[in-house]
Amino acid sequence: FPVTIQGQADVVEEILRIYGYNNIELPQRMSTSVVSSPKPDKEKLQNLASDFLSSRGFVEIINNSLTKAVYYSSGEFSPSTVVKILNPLSQELNTMRQTLFFGGMEVMEWNQNRKVSNVKAYEFGNVYFKEDKSTQVVKDLKRLQGYSERRMLGLFMTGNTAPETWYQNDKPVSLYLIKAEVMSIFKRMYRDW
Repeated sequence: FPVTIQGQADVVEEILRIYGYNNIELPQRMSTSVVSSPKPDKEKLQNLASDFLSSRGFVEIINNSLTKAVYYSSGEFSPSTVVKILNPLSQELNTMRQTLFFGGMEVMEWNQNRKVSNVKAYEFGNVYFKEDKSTQVVKDLKRLQGYSERRMLGLFMTGNTAPETWYQNDKPVSLYLIKAEVMSIFKRMYRDW
């Protein structure tokens, strides 16, 4: 029968087949090592989501983890959980972010000011919290001396879903469209994982 040899392993296999597998002595003791990897692999999931979003026309953005304290001075953010920088380089960047929302909105505003209205963007980034003694922060956060960090994904869309043509009116982006994109990510993760 024909033999196809394409690499070093094929040569060794053919020599062993000719010599005979039964003629090879096995050692008295064999040891193996089992390598366990965490499931799910966070990097693989992030790469899968990133590739999927990029294939759907999204652009990846990366914002600074340092942000303005004024964003967290009112609203749903507790002042006791804000991580402030002790020696900030500027008053604009004196706090660690607790959400990806404000950075994403700054990117959308920057594009709108330059007449780029149809933008689809996503960002993977860490958010930071100081643990408040009166409230418990989510259990899955990494804990380091009273501070917590977690990885998040932010999706941002503005403008129209497609440019206006002679047969189709422009259709503005809506909350339902973003929800559909999120559901598509979950379906893709479920299918490929």
